[in-house]
Amino acid sequence: MRIGISFDLRNPAQWFRPWDRHYGATLELIEEAERLGIDIVKFTEHHQFSDGYIPQPLTFMAAVAARTRKIRISTGILIAPLHSAVEMAEQAAVVDCISGGRVELGLGTGYRDPEYRLYGIDFAQRFKLFETRVTEMRRLWAEGGVTPRPVQAAIPLWAGLQGPRTSRMAGRLGMGRLALPPDNWDAYLQGLDEGGHGRAAARLGGTFQTMLSEDPERDFARLAPLIEHNRFTYALYAVEGTGKPAPAPMSTEQLRAAGVAGNSGQGSVRAASGGQVMPILTPEEAAARIAAIAGDRTIDTVYIPAAVSGVVDDLAIRNVELIAKKLRPLLEKRA
Repeated sequence: MRIGISFDLRNPAQWFRPWDRHYGATLELIEEAERLGIDIVKFTEHHQFSDGYIPQPLTFMAAVAARTRKIRISTGILIAPLHSAVEMAEQAAVVDCISGGRVELGLGTGYRDPEYRLYGIDFAQRFKLFETRVTEMRRLWAEGGVTPRPVQAAIPLWAGLQGPRTSRMAGRLGMGRLALPPDNWDAYLQGLDEGGHGRAAARLGGTFQTMLSEDPERDFARLAPLIEHNRFTYALYAVEGTGKPAPAPMSTEQLRAAGVAGNSGQGSVRAASGGQVMPILTPEEAAARIAAIAGDRTIDTVYIPAAVSGVVDDLAIRNVELIAKKLRPLLEKRA
């Protein structure tokens, strides 16, 4: 099992620091993660978030490629229908060359109509466009339709798709499944069969939403506002443009009741006010919950968020240390 960390590179107003310092601190944390033996780092994409959620992860990945030597670098996810196949194939190839062949691509469709309007793309066509983009990128790389070609003969592709129809499509396309929950796993396997890939080609990866701490109760006061910012903004932007009511913010008492301090649930908890709540767990608790989610399936890659709401501080640094030094051995023991 590969152990990875993920970033969204948010820079919320409450904890804001100049963007050069914010990006610089993130790059330094990734360098430290590589030194600690973290296998892979991934970056997600969203647009027009007020806290600067990274809109162009491949651009940032080029900086990571130049600052590191071994750690693999991935999107997770890049919203494929928003970008042309040529653009994604070229950018990924350039980053693959800079990194010496360390790029992977996690692709998805997103869920926000406002992002599609920003790009002038029909939201209703997102699934058809996704399949077209994947097929065309592979063709461009294989036939030399973009130059330079990637260093890797085939850049690994992952699908951040979870529904029954889309899980089947991910399998049919021969992509890894970048979603840990077991829902629709059988549909994914069926898709692998339909695409002629066979079930032995199944690859499972994804993010387990948690922040690691040796003492969740101790760190609750500092981390709870960051966790609430993460939950609230996801929930708020999910309903933007839909006519649905805006979510209500949660107090620290409500967060505690929802299990943030690690005392309930299996991973993220769905809060009554909307959105997923990220628990603070010990490495032992996180390992047990990841094992429960995996069941009898083999996980190729598990990611843990490195910095809640993008804030790189001493707790984020300790989180990455715990992922590398405590969580990895526990997961390896269970493998």
